[in-house]
Amino acid sequence: MFVKFEKFDGDKDLYKVHVHTHGTRCWNGPERSVKAKIECGLNNEILEVSEPEKCEYHYRMLSPAVCQSDDKVQQQQQNQKPFIPIHEEL
Repeated sequence: MFVKFEKFDGDKDLYKVHVHTHGTRCWNGPERSVKAKIECGLNNEILEVSEPEKCEYHYRMLSPAVCQSDDKVQQQQQNQKPFIPIHEEL
């Protein structure tokens, strides 16, 4: 899947929501698009992926790039739980 960055879409937290559009066209459907919501975390990780509409994907991610301060990163490290996937597909 190939999509192009279009814009940041967060009110107060401008860089925490990325919108990517004009992706590869789905068979018999629209072009793919992604809306990625990024939360403060120690590593770059994808936590969750959903497809609310055909070929429209929502990602929930972690990244230290959106953390406000080192204190928040350290707090995340102390509270970090192991990731267990909720749903796996073939």
